[in-house]
Amino acid sequence: MKFNSQVCTSVEESKKLLALGIKPETADMVHIKELAYDEENHCTYDADTYFIRPIDYLEGEKHRSHIPAWSLHRLMKLYSTTVMEGDVTVLPYNDTYDSIIESIEWAINNRYFNKEYLKGGKK
Repeated sequence: MKFNSQVCTSVEESKKLLALGIKPETADMVHIKELAYDEENHCTYDADTYFIRPIDYLEGEKHRSHIPAWSLHRLMKLYSTTVMEGDVTVLPYNDTYDSIIESIEWAINNRYFNKEYLKGGKK
């Protein structure tokens, strides 16, 4: 039996969240570029592929190229702590990455998203 569950945001989804202004420090995972070895030139370089690790793994890998990543649980937590004003309540309609990212984008664009989680944001 083969399971293909998405563990965290893809590189593209992560880049979208970063472009929306989400603080990288809120991520709970990280995409780290795999290293490849060039035998002819006897050197290593970043490959075009990534592997996923918990954010703590980055401690010993700060020199490597990486992109923050968010688990669905973390995104839902960020979104659920969003302060809504008035009678407006917007909740993700299902538990998918596209859905929650779309909801977060809507909340940011409409100034409902908790600024604590945004770059340059204040509580």
